[in-house]
Amino acid sequence: MAPSESSGDRPRSADAGGLHARLAALAHGPRSRALLTLATADAAAGAVGAHRSRARGAGTEFADHKVYAPGDDLRRLDWRMLARSDRLVVRQHETQRALRAEIIVDVSRSMDYGTTPGGGDRPGTKAEAAAFAATLLGARLLAQGDGVRLTLAGNEARTLAPRRGEAQLEAWCKDVAQALPAGAGRPALAAGGAAAVARLRTPGLIAVCADGLDEDRGWLGRLVEARSAGHGVVFLHTVDPAEEDLPFTEPAGFVDPEGGPPLPAHPGRIRRRYRELFAAHLASIRGPLLDAGARHLVLRVGVAVGPVLDGELDRRPEGHRWS
Repeated sequence: MAPSESSGDRPRSADAGGLHARLAALAHGPRSRALLTLATADAAAGAVGAHRSRARGAGTEFADHKVYAPGDDLRRLDWRMLARSDRLVVRQHETQRALRAEIIVDVSRSMDYGTTPGGGDRPGTKAEAAAFAATLLGARLLAQGDGVRLTLAGNEARTLAPRRGEAQLEAWCKDVAQALPAGAGRPALAAGGAAAVARLRTPGLIAVCADGLDEDRGWLGRLVEARSAGHGVVFLHTVDPAEEDLPFTEPAGFVDPEGGPPLPAHPGRIRRRYRELFAAHLASIRGPLLDAGARHLVLRVGVAVGPVLDGELDRRPEGHRWS
């Protein structure tokens, strides 16, 4: 299914300076602090950080006891337990690990579409919705001491330098701001996803911000494979209300901003069937992701992104630890 826009609703490019200021306000605001830690139960790679792993050893928080065995560290013997029960047991702690995350943003032309006024924390285009989500997720990860890397999926996948720690929050906002305005012909999401998995040699987090309108669905298989490999996967699906409802009333020419001839149509005559097809399009992406245990969140133009992330990421599917 190709994206469409009426001849009277042209894409709107973002002002780079103004967008950067809005992203910085989001990143430093209370919303990013309120977001839940993005960690899966098996995302346990890297140095000490904010996420509990399944590993037991010398950590920071007591987990349980185990019966002493030759070779165990005598410094971890629980002498109080010995005095009470006359048993030799060793104190175990939960090891805390840093999370490595990859955030991929679709920067194709269809992302620069929007029919609902934005402003403040409300995105005015799908590209802004993606940028807001990437900023909020990245800000939270950096505040936790995690490492995060941004990939811009345009005609090819362009990966920027990795960021780590809250000191690089401003640099992260600039990284995301430079992704707009969206202008590439087609998004290289499959290539970006494959490269992200290759970089995450141990389980981490992959978040993709895109509208999913490209005909090549190779990226969807990549995300399912990534989840099967133990990575946390979140697909942030950007949608404009006009794409869902086709609210136009006058006959018009509809064009695919990423190529193809104009298609004349009368919205009133095709609206019902169009809505069915768009709902099927959403379901064809959501279904495989949910079946694999990944997340699928819809971000709508004109609706603040932060509350959507708060509400949806608070739900804990089987096999995840959103601590």
